[in-house]
Amino acid sequence: NTLTGINGNAQVQILFGGAGLTIGTFAFTSGIPTSGQARMTIYNAPGQPDGITWYSKSGSVTTNTTTTGWQATFSNIQCLQLNYLFPVVSASGNLSCS
Repeated sequence: NTLTGINGNAQVQILFGGAGLTIGTFAFTSGIPTSGQARMTIYNAPGQPDGITWYSKSGSVTTNTTTTGWQATFSNIQCLQLNYLFPVVSASGNLSCS
């Protein structure tokens, strides 16, 4: 139940809660996601020091199927470090798999 995207040194991962990936909208959480929730994790965010992990604070992701597989769409997702409220990293885009 995980989609991962890599762009250069940056990696974005979305972990979906529940038994399996379904079509719908999932609320982002910073903890372990349960049914109807997802967690975004960003490693090595652009413009930030390497080696820092960022976790979704709020927002949502919408999943759908395409002719080749799954697509997850998200916009302006605010992500924080585990123990700090500042700075904030924002993420927008699509992750797909086939």
